[in-house]
Amino acid sequence: MMAAVRRFGGWAVRTALAAGAIMFFQPPNRLTAQDSQFGIRGLGTPGKWESVRARSTGGAFAPFDPFSPLIDAPLGDRTSWKPQWPDTPDHFVPFGEGRTVRAGRDLTVVSYGRTLPLCVRAAEALASEGIDAELIDLRSLYPYDWDRIAGSVRRTGRLLVVNEDTEITNFGEHLLRRTVEELFYELIAPPRLLAGAHLPGIGLADSLEMATVPQLPSITESIRSLARMEA
Repeated sequence: MMAAVRRFGGWAVRTALAAGAIMFFQPPNRLTAQDSQFGIRGLGTPGKWESVRARSTGGAFAPFDPFSPLIDAPLGDRTSWKPQWPDTPDHFVPFGEGRTVRAGRDLTVVSYGRTLPLCVRAAEALASEGIDAELIDLRSLYPYDWDRIAGSVRRTGRLLVVNEDTEITNFGEHLLRRTVEELFYELIAPPRLLAGAHLPGIGLADSLEMATVPQLPSITESIRSLARMEA
């Protein structure tokens, strides 16, 4: 199936670019970060976590066309979910521009998708223990805001990447590799990745999802342990 998707996607990208048209391509549900790019050159991959923005990604990013949205399954395929649209003006986010959700001095936490609000809650809770975490919302996976990540790591000396993709072929591994290659002498502690379990797939039941992807307790403990680790 993926070969067929890549073939169709490649044709669609070439057609859209040649015609100067805007193309919105939504992949099948429950594809991982690496799947969502399909190996198609020229296909941007945004990742969103807010319910409203997840349903309106087609107008949320500019000026990178065409693109394929990475929408978390719980935000996109729950039949019981009913949209409640706020009356807000159009808001465009450039591809490759992350967002610093919370400034901090002790470590850098990079996340996106459904784990982002969990990271926010964990960072706020750990502030009472004297741990000051800086949190970056990556917002798009390709292109991505490396300058923001690198600048933060240079200040904090520590990096934790949190997402719910499986730990093998995880996009966070790329960020760790680049951090080690380019910022090795800036690090106080080894960079870490908190990811989903190495399983063939995530169960559709909520209890199975919670058992296989990072949750608030595991995120909190990962931030706490890395903040206290020295090289």
